[in-house]
Amino acid sequence: MTGASSGIGRAIAEAYAAEGAAVLLTHRESPERAREVADAIAADGGRALVRRADLATTGATPLPAGFLGLVVAGTLAAYRSTIETHLNWGTSYLVHDFYRRFLRPGLSEKHYVLIGRLTTAGLMVAAALMTYALGTAKEAFDLILSIGAGTGLLYLLRWFW
Repeated sequence: MTGASSGIGRAIAEAYAAEGAAVLLTHRESPERAREVADAIAADGGRALVRRADLATTGATPLPAGFLGLVVAGTLAAYRSTIETHLNWGTSYLVHDFYRRFLRPGLSEKHYVLIGRLTTAGLMVAAALMTYALGTAKEAFDLILSIGAGTGLLYLLRWFW
């Protein structure tokens, strides 16, 4: 973890360690502060390793010049792709499988495209608001599991419907 020698970063590192994860603490210039966090984690029964890693300057990573930018761009593209896929799935389920089939059948394609765009925007806003309702990533994961437990059979049976 970078930034784990104080504040939120330290709290996250300690929380991961408390859950049983081995934590790698990286530092650029202050090994003492990183060692202090590692010692606190060890005192609580956790495992932590401290290593120097300067990711902010050229030559600090084993990647060729410019390659780090490609890695970051690829990571962002994968992140966006995941979000867009889920928005498209949600819109497809709501508009095509529910709205078009049960509420407003027989309208023009232009109407369904408009409703699809509005639904996508609505789902994006709802997802953004949901991030404020959930305090941790674990709460989000637990919510997904609890919803999935009740709908898992429906997702399988839809292919036979």
